[in-house]
Amino acid sequence: MSRHDFKFSRTSENAGAYGEFKFVPLRWVQRQLGRGHGGIYYCQIKYLKGQRLGRLATLRPDGTLQNNPVVFTFVAETDTFEIGDLNMGDSQKYKNVVANGQVAFVVDDLDSVEPWKPRMIEVRGTAASVPNEDSRKSTILIHPNRVISYGIEE
Repeated sequence: MSRHDFKFSRTSENAGAYGEFKFVPLRWVQRQLGRGHGGIYYCQIKYLKGQRLGRLATLRPDGTLQNNPVVFTFVAETDTFEIGDLNMGDSQKYKNVVANGQVAFVVDDLDSVEPWKPRMIEVRGTAASVPNEDSRKSTILIHPNRVISYGIEE
């Protein structure tokens, strides 16, 4: 665990030997704040479960970015995103993930137009290619490092 995996706590139940402060695991803090075990809020999970289309940005070998609409499934048990698409194993985005696993993924919609109320979740993280004998059934699995959202409330 890195130092970023811990957070100060002032609660008496977590007081340590060095006074009031004690490092507690970040996952414990996230659970207390209403986040899932991987750091995604439950209201974000609820939103993601109702969506099917997102945009996946990958880094091409020449250093340029590629952004494509993709079909996804959010797997709450592991806080990962499974990306599938037609002929995924032969796609450029799949090849980009094999070459460089850094990705950004956005899911967004409009809750209403009047008043204007956009909603979105941006995920930055690492991706892994999941090959299949039938390349059309290969997938990409995204492990979030950072999740940013707007307009999504409990």
